[in-house]
Amino acid sequence: MNRERLRRGILIAVLGLACGYGAFALYRGGGGSTDRGPHGVVPEIPPSYRVEKLGEIEPRAAWAALRDLLSTSHQAAVVYTDENLETVLLADRDAALLDERILASSGTLRRVLWRGDPVSRLSAAVDSGSLRVAGMPEPEHRNLYH
Repeated sequence: MNRERLRRGILIAVLGLACGYGAFALYRGGGGSTDRGPHGVVPEIPPSYRVEKLGEIEPRAAWAALRDLLSTSHQAAVVYTDENLETVLLADRDAALLDERILASSGTLRRVLWRGDPVSRLSAAVDSGSLRVAGMPEPEHRNLYH
């Protein structure tokens, strides 16, 4: 009799915690797959992209990870943080484009478009430490939110 009451109590507690966590996740916006950046800015990643979230990592390591993703996918993206800047880097092999979206803690969303073969640019960037590659087009900069 005591064991049955204990089991019921544990079951009710677990269900209560699960419901509470679900409500918390829904309240804070955790129900969807889109992450929110500073000041509610949403860096959109098209659903056709293969995405890998890397966390706190140096840009060279993120570039190498994206280059590796492009070996099996024509469209890929990495999301990483470096020096309090969240970066979403999308690569499209067919469009020959890298689309870098940098979210600053101030709320500024800056977009940098790097045209040219993304695999070649990423490989050179891993070696040199910069996405600027000799012989490839210069980047196009845009502020999207401030």
